Amino acid sequence: MLIKYNEYMYLKENLVFLRKISKLTQDELSIDLNVKRYNVADWEQGRSEPSLNMLILICRYFKVNIDVMLNQKIELFSEDDFEYCKSIIRIQTIFA
Repeated sequence: MLIKYNEYMYLKENLVFLRKISKLTQDELSIDLNVKRYNVADWEQGRSEPSLNMLILICRYFKVNIDVMLNQKIELFSEDDFEYCKSIIRIQTIFA
């Protein structure tokens, strides 16, 4: 049996989620990241993945740990929960 391993298991879902809760359009995010809108659309659809440098930039932009961005599904229960999670991630990043 052959199992296909998706290296970026949650990247596209998390990217869509973070963009939408940040109230950004694909066009606005692409301008902020200095890429074409179709790059953001392709990442969100899973047609391509950002380079490692771009992935780091995306994680810094959304203030999300790269490991969380790739390997955990980010969910939001309330804005307070999201702010709490961001602060925990920042603390983990500082002490990692």
